[in-house]
Amino acid sequence: MKKFILLFILLSLCGCSQTKNEDTANSSIVSNSQVSSSDVVVQVTPPENPLDFVRVRDYIPNIIVDLKYATKNNFTGEIIYNYDDAWLRYSTVCKLADAQEKLKEYGYQLCIWDAFRSAKSQQTL
Repeated sequence: MKKFILLFILLSLCGCSQTKNEDTANSSIVSNSQVSSSDVVVQVTPPENPLDFVRVRDYIPNIIVDLKYATKNNFTGEIIYNYDDAWLRYSTVCKLADAQEKLKEYGYQLCIWDAFRSAKSQQTL
């Protein structure tokens, strides 16, 4: 049985400002004894600007992405947006890749519950 431990990580998502640590996203650590040494692999060329948005799975292919607002399993009970890829700033993805690598030693991995969302989705919330 998988053990879940909640972990809230301050991430530098997009928002109204360009400062790095103003926005937050929710992540959790998932127990997983199947984590291999090739879990964190950069698959694509990094962007020139670390504040550019990238698809998280392009850089951390085995990360679990379970975007709650893409399902009815959230506090609103409604689907807020219709995509299931997590997009974050490249600098944030690098931090998550480091965390994923360190957690792997203990048999855990990250699960992203929320990431960038559109202004329309934010307004709906």
